[in-house]
Amino acid sequence: MMVLTPLRWVLAWLLLVVADFRVNGFDLLPDALGWFVAGALLLSLGSFQAWFTAAGWVALTAGALSLLEYVGLDGGALVGVLDSLAQTALVWTTATAVVALVPPLAGEGRVLRWYSVGTLVLLSPVVLLDGAVAPLGLGGNVVVGLGAAAFILVEVIWSVSYLWRAAGRPVDPRLVSPGPAAPAPGG
Repeated sequence: MMVLTPLRWVLAWLLLVVADFRVNGFDLLPDALGWFVAGALLLSLGSFQAWFTAAGWVALTAGALSLLEYVGLDGGALVGVLDSLAQTALVWTTATAVVALVPPLAGEGRVLRWYSVGTLVLLSPVVLLDGAVAPLGLGGNVVVGLGAAAFILVEVIWSVSYLWRAAGRPVDPRLVSPGPAAPAPGG
């Protein structure tokens, strides 16, 4: 039986994205680094399931967005929504791969995917209308901020827990479905 142990390395690099290591405001380990390495690891898992390849490209795209922010090209709320969209797409694609490969975790993976989409749909207006909640006053802003943080925290903890457990589960080789081969360069 095969095991998806590399998923644990993906999680380690994605934790770099979540955590900031700063000295005097300078980010020692930029989020883009975590996204790029996680993307490469997910692409390597594409040999197990095609959805991991999609997840790898999503992570690389998120890394490019993060790199733009790191070099000072901040697009404001639009980049925030694109970043949230990339995170939701990453949860969706990785969970879909696990659903296909680890049947005992399939039901939970389906619910996690839709929770992630729901969080995106619920919180995108909050990001886009950031200044619009000002009339709510300080208390309203705190409530909206804490509510958003709670939804995101649940999603992050649940996603990490789900993928960690999936990484330790055996995969039946009959379920492996890498998808179509990539076209040859220039062809």
